[in-house]
Amino acid sequence: MSNTILKAFIASAFVAAPMSAHALEVTFEDYAGGGSLTIVDGGAGDLDLTVNGSILGGPVTLGDSSANLSASFIIDEAGVSQLSLFVGNATGGAEGLGVFASHNGFTSGSSANGTSNLKFALNGSAVGGDVDAFATYNTTDFGFGRVDSSGESHVASTQDALGSPFSLALSSYVNSGVTATYDASVMAAVPLPAAGLMLLAGLGGLGAMKRRKKS
Repeated sequence: MSNTILKAFIASAFVAAPMSAHALEVTFEDYAGGGSLTIVDGGAGDLDLTVNGSILGGPVTLGDSSANLSASFIIDEAGVSQLSLFVGNATGGAEGLGVFASHNGFTSGSSANGTSNLKFALNGSAVGGDVDAFATYNTTDFGFGRVDSSGESHVASTQDALGSPFSLALSSYVNSGVTATYDASVMAAVPLPAAGLMLLAGLGGLGAMKRRKKS
């Protein structure tokens, strides 16, 4: 049941919150009729809980649900792009709480000659039930994880060729009556082309030769 609700939430979030270039958004939804709110990096959206490059907020209360939130992203740092989401002391209301984070300004996939390595990690703890989460790239789900009272972490990975720009997203659902703290991240790493590795090896060899001449 919760998986169906979560997938419906993912679809509605993409429709309800269209992304502009280099935009980080977090949508917070209470399913018991408390409605939803959207927080956008830079101070736009329903709440001004942001700074340039990250979203920090809490406790956010909506209907019967509440949570502390933070989200951030890294664009193309050493060939790695990453979206991170932290949800602290989240309480799912009568019908649960959905939290959706996304960013579509990633560009490193355009320089990849082959496939990029994508990795999704979810960990945390929950009391009273489960937290379900999906990782998404370009609206394609590739990782699903569940956190329960055991606090077991979950990691999933896949490989794909990414266009430019590409999007990363995290969608989570805190079941009704559950209190949880968890963090999730999705990462896209572009492998260094073989020509680049050869160039680095060559430069290293030149440096070694120079040191030998000096000694």
